[in-house]
Amino acid sequence: MTIAQGNVEEIDVRVKTGAWKVQIDTNGPSTLAVSANRVIPGGHFGWHSHPGPSLVIVKSETSTFYRGRSRLHARSAPCRDGLTQ
Repeated sequence: MTIAQGNVEEIDVRVKTGAWKVQIDTNGPSTLAVSANRVIPGGHFGWHSHPGPSLVIVKSETSTFYRGRSRLHARSAPCRDGLTQ
C-alpha cells in the first residue's frame, strides 16, 4: 500500500555526522514513494525489481531477502533492522 508519493527535482545531498555519512545524487527528476507492505508468515513477493534503491525497515518478526536468484545470497533481517535493496 502506497502511503505517500511525490516528485522531486534532481537530488544532490551529502550529510556527514562523525563517522556516519550518506550521499544521494540523482540525474534528473525522481519519484519518491513511502509504502507499507505486509507479508504473511512463509509468504513472498516473488522475483521483482525496483527502478531505484529501496530503504527497508522490518517492523515485526524476521524477513529474509535474496539478491539474485540464488539462496546463497540470502540475508535475514530481524524486527527493527533495516537494509537496502
